[in-house]
Amino acid sequence: MDKSNDAFVNVNILFFAKAKEIVKKPSLQLKLPSIFENMESLLEAVEREVPQLKVLNRCFVFALNEEYLCDDTIDTNTSSTSNARNPINLKNDDELAVIPPLSGG
Repeated sequence: MDKSNDAFVNVNILFFAKAKEIVKKPSLQLKLPSIFENMESLLEAVEREVPQLKVLNRCFVFALNEEYLCDDTIDTNTSSTSNARNPINLKNDDELAVIPPLSGG
């Protein structure tokens, strides 16, 4: 059985604040794997597809379909994935927002 069609999905990436300035677009569509073992692997995939985001030094959060994704057990300074608890499952047409810290004046 060929699972290649299920292995990748089209996801709408939304950019806010500084991320929107850096990418110079409010959104774009990416073809991403449908399952990520942990937040680290999702971060790597998005940065690989949108390398401009590396300027933010991972100082942003993701929101998947308007719900924040957070995994405070992951230390982004190590390559350990032993703390990953739940995989991240993406479906076609999901919205993944990139939300950097907001600054005000």
